[in-house]
Amino acid sequence: MDNKECLEENKNLKERLKESEEQITQLNQIKLNYDILLAELDKKDSQVQELNKKLEDLYIIDELTSLGNRKSFEDTFNIEFSRAKRNYYDLNFLLIDIDFFNKYKEIYGLSKSNEVFKVIGEVLNNYARRGNDFVFRYEDDKFTYITCFQNEHEFLKLAQSIKDAVYEKQIEHKENDHGFLTISIGAVISRNKSLNKEDLFTQACENLEKSKKDGKNQVTMTVL
Repeated sequence: MDNKECLEENKNLKERLKESEEQITQLNQIKLNYDILLAELDKKDSQVQELNKKLEDLYIIDELTSLGNRKSFEDTFNIEFSRAKRNYYDLNFLLIDIDFFNKYKEIYGLSKSNEVFKVIGEVLNNYARRGNDFVFRYEDDKFTYITCFQNEHEFLKLAQSIKDAVYEKQIEHKENDHGFLTISIGAVISRNKSLNKEDLFTQACENLEKSKKDGKNQVTMTVL
């Protein structure tokens, strides 16, 4: 091979090398774009998961009090009642109502009323510390508490402590005979396994009504 041919061959090699380098650069750019796209997809996936979690929380959590809402209560009540019945242990239940709440709302307004809900939510959360304690905002001014593995004395003490804790907040209520905001409680221990959950709830309502008739700021308890 003469000198001219060598030069031509070198030129061709350089051109092919340049083309290879350009192809490598293009491939690297494609890979970089691919990695960026994957990272964006991961970010979007995380955002979607976070949004789904927020939507799920909105579905089962009362936003004002951070307690479970009525839907959450109904689901949990069904599960815990069935579990207690199946495993032969007592299920303890509190139905809680704010005394003279409509009058409180008329006098002090919506903002103060919402603050009351938050206070009661905090009180209930302070007592619901065990894994089998569940607290809910059932309706506007009604709350529920589900628990188990407490004897009659312990459960009555729990209910009375919750009642007293609300009173001790010393929230002014001019239309309440006690001078401050109070709650009344209907407490039930479900022991008879032939009863259904509707029986338990009905008894709690009756006990709550008795607490109201007895002067409010009271706890009435029944063992079924």
